[in-house]
Amino acid sequence: MLLLLAAPLFSGCRAKLPPEKETTVITTTETLYDTTFVDVPDSSAVKALIECRNGKPVLREVVKMVSGRKLRVPMLTLKNDTIGCNCLSDSLKLYAFWKSKQVTTTTKKQTPILIDKPLTRWQTTQIWLGRIFILLGLIWAGWIIQNKLKR
Repeated sequence: MLLLLAAPLFSGCRAKLPPEKETTVITTTETLYDTTFVDVPDSSAVKALIECRNGKPVLREVVKMVSGRKLRVPMLTLKNDTIGCNCLSDSLKLYAFWKSKQVTTTTKKQTPILIDKPLTRWQTTQIWLGRIFILLGLIWAGWIIQNKLKR
């Protein structure tokens, strides 16, 4: 009997907490990079003998022809009193481009802030009535115990 009277003391009502709001932001950043390659020097060489015949220069003999890493063997031309040397090179790509992609994920948790509402008049009345009935129940239980001990 006492257990039935004490059961409401251990129970209570509580509102559910609202769930936490979780916000996820995904940021993607692409960066374009460029660079210049430094190329090592290159050379090609020609060694030739020139002699004069009838007052005009003539190419007599090519002693040595050396090509470079990128430069081809030089071409010699002899016209009138001038000598020409052409060294041809393959085209070089000096610039390079690349992209880098960076993905960042940011998660924010928003915990709700609970604000207590004031009790209504009906809720306050129920609380006071509950206290009065508990007090009356304790007095009644004490009176029954006292009467049983006297007998």
